[in-house]
Amino acid sequence: MNNTKTSINWTVEGELEVVVSRVIDIPKEIEDDEIKVLLKHTKSNLMKQRNHYKQQRDELIEDIQAQRDLLKEFSKFIDHKLYIHPGNCTYLSYRNELDQLGICKESD
Repeated sequence: MNNTKTSINWTVEGELEVVVSRVIDIPKEIEDDEIKVLLKHTKSNLMKQRNHYKQQRDELIEDIQAQRDLLKEFSKFIDHKLYIHPGNCTYLSYRNELDQLGICKESD
């Protein structure tokens, strides 16, 4: 490969990361102002993309929280049903599934 640079780094997680970068030959007729405009445009696009990802992340966090809240309400319902019908296999199965999801039984 022409004009490439390879580096090996340790990531924060302690894993090896191989980075291969390529040098781009910019024609000499491109002015500094044009390069600045190109970089500004690229930065603008990256910022828009980053903001979009942050918005998606926030929406996913809200959705997950809403689902956990609903599961907690369902857990209370199942606990009540098990109080009324202690040996019911269906409710015991639901309770087990909720426990596996980390939706633990509320203490009395």
